[in-house]
Amino acid sequence: MTTLLHSPGQAYKKPQPVPGQADREAQMHSFLACNEIRSDKGEDDPIYFVTRAIP
Repeated sequence: MTTLLHSPGQAYKKPQPVPGQADREAQMHSFLACNEIRSDKGEDDPIYFVTRAIP
């Protein structure tokens, strides 16, 4: 793979990990919103979680 990248003048650099920064206020808001939704639903009602990617 490295040879393939070097042929057109490209280079491969190993990615470095970046530590995440937790936002406690946003987490608490999501937690409280989730609890509010759960309290409105019945025991047999499904709750779906959707994730999104932010470019």
